[in-house]
Formats: sequence, structure tokens, C-alpha cells
Amino acid sequence: MNVFILSPGRTATTTLAHAFSSVGGYSSSHQSRSRRLGADRIAYADNHIECDNRLTWFLPRLTKRYGDSSVLVIVERARQKTAASYNRRWERINIMKAYSQGILMRGLHDNTYEVCEDYVENVYEQLEFFSHSWKHVVHLQLEEPSEGVDKVLSLLDKSSHKQEVLEVLSSTVLNLNKARGFKRKYKVFKYNWNCLVSDLKR
Repeated sequence: MNVFILSPGRTATTTLAHAFSSVGGYSSSHQSRSRRLGADRIAYADNHIECDNRLTWFLPRLTKRYGDSSVLVIVERARQKTAASYNRRWERINIMKAYSQGILMRGLHDNTYEVCEDYVENVYEQLEFFSHSWKHVVHLQLEEPSEGVDKVLSLLDKSSHKQEVLEVLSSTVLNLNKARGFKRKYKVFKYNWNCLVSDLKR
């Protein structure tokens, strides 16, 4: 049985992948096949736990292949917090720019909190729609993960690992996506410069 842990992002999926790596008999990775194409994009080994928010864009393909036999985990976090987290990171997270400029065809000057909010809602709408075609669906509340973790491990017959997984979740914070010092200032400058150039071209 496979497990797919999905969300809009900004929901500690890197940390979740690390936490579930302690489950014996299962591999666990974060965005391990993100650059693959076609069927190869979702060709995961058996007994694998994959955390990848970008899989929400491949839900038809993923559902067709795994919906009857695997677990879909939807990570829930207060949506305004997720949107706000993205809104603070326009200059260093590509998926929001891809959504705003690529899909919504907005200018850089239109990269706002409302776009982040729309993205988050869109992803959860996709997950809700496709979840009806999955045999096993678990909603994992990020702020209180105990019940969700317990359900996932019960489906895998690995309940004995619950405390270990929860301890990792409570003590580990990975992928904060925070550039510091000069690197941070350079990224902000580059983003703002691009916005300025875009505005001048209008």
C-alpha cells in the first residue's frame, strides 16, 4: 500500500516525509519524482510514502493508478495562514508565480494575498473532488496531527510507530524557505526589480 500526502504546500510536508521515514517497511520521500514526465511522474515503488504538494496537479493520473489501493492524506492547515505564508514568499517560491503569471495571466504587480488565497482554495477544491474516488482518505490536521497520524498508521498496520512519528513532527522543522542576510536581500531586490521592469513596460 502506498500513501500520498498532499496539500497546497506550506504545510510541513518536508517534515512529514522525515517523520514517516521512521516507519519500518516503508520508504518516505519529499517531491522525489517532481521532474519526471508522463506515467513516470507517478511511478512510485510499493510501500512508499510520498509527500508532494505538486501532485495536486496530477490528481486524475494519480487517482486512476492508486485510488483503489492506496491512502490519500490531505494535510489541513488554517487556510488564511497558508495563504499568508505564500504571500510573504513571492520572491522565492516558484509555484505561486506559476499560478499567478502562468495560469491566471496576471502581471507581477498583481501578486497579492488574494491570489495566494485563491490558489489555496483551488487546491483544496481539487483534493476534495478527487478524494471521493479514493478507497482510503485521511484528513491530517497540521496543528493537531495525532488523530491523522494514527489513522494513517492504522491503515498500514504500523500503529506502534505513532509516538516516534509524532515526536519527530513536534521537534523538527524543515524547509522553512527562509533566505537570510545578503541572500535574502538579493532575492527581494531581484523580485522587486522584475516588478518595476514589468510596470515600466505596461
